[in-house]
Amino acid sequence: MEASTGKAGEATVYRMLGRANVLFIKLQDPPDENYRWFSIDTKNQIAALPNWPDEKPYLHFNHDMAIGVGLDDGKVDDGWTITWNRDKLTFSNGRLAVTLERTKG
Repeated sequence: MEASTGKAGEATVYRMLGRANVLFIKLQDPPDENYRWFSIDTKNQIAALPNWPDEKPYLHFNHDMAIGVGLDDGKVDDGWTITWNRDKLTFSNGRLAVTLERTKG
């Protein structure tokens, strides 16, 4: 994750149990609190803003809930650019860039 300052930031990636193609990304220090969580569906190539998972008493997200509102949906501000490659996903707006890369192993 990189903010508009050009500095890399910390993020945690979670995989949804039973749906290996769904990932959740939690940014540790986003430039905007609305962009703390992102959801990714690698099978359908969707990057979205989800309803935030519950974190207490443990990280929990209902499996029947939608992945969220797509970053390319008109409801989402800031004009996101989404680039999917074989092993890499990058989505960015004017203040934030997030890159997710598949590692071998």
